Amino acid sequence: MSWIRSSSFLHLGTVAGTVGVATLLFSCDPQAGSSSDPSPSGGHLQFTQIAETTPSAWASTINVSPNEQYMLISYYDNTTPKLMYSTDGGATLTRYTNSNLDRQLVETSISNDGKFVYGGYTHTLASTVETLPSQTLAVTASGKIVNIQNDAQTGQPTFHLYEDGAFVSTGVVATLDKSYFCGTSGEQLGFFYGNKVGIFDATTRTYTEKELTLDFSRLYGNGLVQKRTKRVFNDGYFAYAKEGGCLIASFATGEVNYYHYPKEYQIYLNTEGGIKLYGDKAYVNLLNYAGEARVFETEGDSVHLTPYQFPLCQVGDNLYTQGFLENGARIDGGLIKYTKGTPAYLPATIENSRIGACFLFGDHLYFASKLYNRQTKTFRTSPIGEIKSVLYTDGGPIAYTTTGTYSSTDGNEWTLRSVDEPRPLYFTRTPEGLYYGLGIGAYTYVSPGTGFSMPQYKQTVYTSTDGIDWEELPGSKKEALGGSPKMISPNGVIAYKENITPFSNATYVYQISRDFGVTYERMPEEEAPAHFRLTNYRTRDGRYINLYYDTGRLQFVECSDPNENCTVRELTTSFEYSSINDMTYTQNDELLISVEGNVYLSGRL
Repeated sequence: MSWIRSSSFLHLGTVAGTVGVATLLFSCDPQAGSSSDPSPSGGHLQFTQIAETTPSAWASTINVSPNEQYMLISYYDNTTPKLMYSTDGGATLTRYTNSNLDRQLVETSISNDGKFVYGGYTHTLASTVETLPSQTLAVTASGKIVNIQNDAQTGQPTFHLYEDGAFVSTGVVATLDKSYFCGTSGEQLGFFYGNKVGIFDATTRTYTEKELTLDFSRLYGNGLVQKRTKRVFNDGYFAYAKEGGCLIASFATGEVNYYHYPKEYQIYLNTEGGIKLYGDKAYVNLLNYAGEARVFETEGDSVHLTPYQFPLCQVGDNLYTQGFLENGARIDGGLIKYTKGTPAYLPATIENSRIGACFLFGDHLYFASKLYNRQTKTFRTSPIGEIKSVLYTDGGPIAYTTTGTYSSTDGNEWTLRSVDEPRPLYFTRTPEGLYYGLGIGAYTYVSPGTGFSMPQYKQTVYTSTDGIDWEELPGSKKEALGGSPKMISPNGVIAYKENITPFSNATYVYQISRDFGVTYERMPEEEAPAHFRLTNYRTRDGRYINLYYDTGRLQFVECSDPNENCTVRELTTSFEYSSINDMTYTQNDELLISVEGNVYLSGRL
């Protein structure tokens, strides 16, 4: 028995609270085959859950207290910055709301009792209620609140500590302006201006200032734009970064180390991505000429690439960041804590990730750019990119992906066969053994005059003897209105529905080709035979089917011909239809449905 099939994906959306009409983006065309399993009967289709949604979290900034109890992250909810905080080391996250921090990406230091400063205001993550000042420069690790303001007796700018509800002068003169403050470390505040650096110690109430020998010209770039230069302080060290490199200077010894970024990262955009300093080691977030961000770490007298990504925050030997862990238990990743170099996801969750349209090969479930192993229940990056369509052949599946065309004998190990276009979406094979591939580029056209939108598509049909190398079928290249075809049959039938009056009351017609898309004939909807339906899948035993929604119920269409001699039955499932997002078929005529990110596999149709 010889049979082949192709599959892409179906997306089911909701509009104004109602379920939209299903649009199935895959096809199937085996040669003659048979199946002992009956099609759905009694209006019921059995499903088994094979994957489920997983927690997800992400951040644009990560701030962690020295005792690792408190955490504050900024993240984007669509395009709106929001804040979440944790008081249990990242086990849970709670929405942080404050009018002074609304829509802000907050980068700050947090004390061991949960205080932090942003925009001159002191805030707290702790549940204790206390009066906090609004004019604040910084808060130390132990929670001392520090500001620079004029001394009431001398009139000079001095360091003040907040005690018993008021700022009290220490009498220590601040010779560098507060605008040159560059960070808090433990109980110390650092200041950096030109070659001058200073440290105020809130415990000893002393200020020490030095002038270092710094040669900024040794680093590539002019450093004239303020946001492209960074000055930071941590644990007795000061760092300066600009377009092509950075320097780290020891306050105690005056020793200066200069670091040059790799040549491909010495561009004007750096270091808008930021620098993080931890003692004599710095992490810099750099962009290359392609706009790709990478995090480099200074070590010895050079910089080297790290597996991390910004944002990040290091506390002792532990480093907090975000990302995706290969062979981990999350779909899209989350907040990550490296404990002495070993990474693990923090339990913290912002929302759940969802699996959309997917393709199943044995125990391997491919979706978007990920691969899920049903046995180990882990996720990793797909080695072949994102699958767009699949052609099942006697020799195994052929996958058409974002990175090329791959073949496999088992759907597990893949061989790259071609990086060339085209990579069709829908396929069939004639009784003579010739493959036909239907390439579709669907889009929405918006009229500049009226603002009305209408679906359009571009079509090209190809032929192939092996499913790898394709040649264009003469006369098949077209551009037309409509929702685009979704299937091509072995006898050359391609059909779709079109609204021919998109700017007024809808008038629908069927466009039907019987010569593999070279020519189309129009048939008004009202002239269609009583049992005419659009289908988009052909089973192993030669039945043409489709599934769609009608008034919130799942309808199962089954035809003996591509579009005629059809029957329609209503199916019930154990989940809500309105929550079904995507559908695909397997090589065994099973239905894969994603329901709010949970994936269910049906019995054979």
